[in-house]
Amino acid sequence: MKRLFAFSFVLISIALSQDTSFYCDPWAQEPYGDYLIENNVWGQGSINEFTQCIFTTNDSSFGWNWDWPDIGYNVKAYPEIIFGKKPWSINSTTNELPIKIDNVETFEVNFDLNIEASGNYNLAFEFWVTEDSISNQDQITNEVMIWTANSLLQPAGEQISVFFSDGYYYDLFRAEFDDWIYYAFVSQTDQQEGTLRVHDFINYMLATGHLNPNEYMASFELGNEIVSGSGQTNIQQYSISVNETLSVFKNLIKNTTLGEIIATPNPFNPKTTIKYYLYEKSLVRITIFDLVGSVVNNLFYGIQYPGLNAKNWDGTDKIGSDVPSGVYFYQIQIGNRAITNKIMLLK
Repeated sequence: MKRLFAFSFVLISIALSQDTSFYCDPWAQEPYGDYLIENNVWGQGSINEFTQCIFTTNDSSFGWNWDWPDIGYNVKAYPEIIFGKKPWSINSTTNELPIKIDNVETFEVNFDLNIEASGNYNLAFEFWVTEDSISNQDQITNEVMIWTANSLLQPAGEQISVFFSDGYYYDLFRAEFDDWIYYAFVSQTDQQEGTLRVHDFINYMLATGHLNPNEYMASFELGNEIVSGSGQTNIQQYSISVNETLSVFKNLIKNTTLGEIIATPNPFNPKTTIKYYLYEKSLVRITIFDLVGSVVNNLFYGIQYPGLNAKNWDGTDKIGSDVPSGVYFYQIQIGNRAITNKIMLLK
């Protein structure tokens, strides 16, 4: 059931668009391009006094919020975004998955999100491994989680090693459940934005004998495991690239005319929104330059979908420091085609 209403938590300060659609029924689902957002409450049990919603906004961001009582120590819910075929589902959201583990050359996730919450929860990517490409529930062999943020949760099992990928250390835990083996890579440093090189984790598990190359990755997911407390996750960017086969198209943005690509407001203070229209799914790079051509901020790099897209620039550089007033340029690049326009920051 779709509900349109103003929503607020006492503890939450992340602002949402006025035009926000909430889906608050347990197990509610909302398609999102090649993905599916799901209001997963798998550990609810007999608890009825809780609230949890997934939401989408008119500026292409999405997320979920929750308020769970402090009852027990088990995970109550995992509101999430799904790519592929969950073993409990009938269909896949994409023709990219399921994929044979041995056929995964590169698997990257670009993400940018904010969490404001209290209580016991984590932020966890997850993929399910099954015996074959049918990827049904009774074929699960492994559940692999990658925790990039954590508040007072402890993964199942025992720590078996420490893994390093792209500047971050992860403690690897392993547990044997009744029907499959569980792994959790727990980052020693919180990460709420960046690029997750999932193939690094897969290659490590193959090299150490924890994955079978002839089995299949059924689905890939991102969500919050929630034990108790209240919070909100707002996701500004989320895209997955498998084997770099997501096509880079030329001439996807019409030859620039005013209104096709625009930054508003311009001049601006403290933030401007760069809006652009795509006609195909595209690999997009957005860069901010100063007057002498030096890179000020690598604003975005990832896959985006047809339609109106938007990214915000808040007048900061690559390390988050405020830049001075003046003229800057934003460049949108798709393949070998780049379009550059001028913006002005006033303070």
